Amino acid sequence: MVKTRTWVWYLCAGIVLILFVSVMLYVLLHKRKDREIKQVSQKHKELMLKQRTALIHKIKQTKLKQTEKRKKLSFAEKEILDKKIYNNILHLEDNTYFFKLMDTTLNHLHTKFNERYPEVSDREIKWCCLTILGIPTTDIMTLLNYKPEALNKMKIRLAKKFQLQYASELTVFLNGILAED
Repeated sequence: MVKTRTWVWYLCAGIVLILFVSVMLYVLLHKRKDREIKQVSQKHKELMLKQRTALIHKIKQTKLKQTEKRKKLSFAEKEILDKKIYNNILHLEDNTYFFKLMDTTLNHLHTKFNERYPEVSDREIKWCCLTILGIPTTDIMTLLNYKPEALNKMKIRLAKKFQLQYASELTVFLNGILAED
């Protein structure tokens, strides 16, 4: 009887020890996977930031190279030249290519909008992408054929679609979506 009790205690202690070791291994493996996922996510964010910076740099460099040519042009001709520069780099006239580029550069922004806010138009999404890229408002108006009043109205409508109170909250909202994993 005493041997049986001792044997049962050893068996219980062994089972508890095996369970404890199993739980510890499980926790360690998950922590390791979480660290790996965070590292991959961080690398992905860094890559997107590099791509975004490269796009912006390419636009600025191209505009800088055109400075002498721009001085001789009329306002309308400058607008045409700007549209050409942006279209060559961002492919604004090819929605499929543009949105694919923005998905890889802006953390799947276009895809997120299509899933969460299907009522947002392609033109509004283009405005969001160009705004996040830091394209000057005057250039955005030229590229999307907006007048100042129409742009302000579009921002108000867009804010309502995103369920924001004010259009001034759009930039913070867009940066929040951009920062999501």
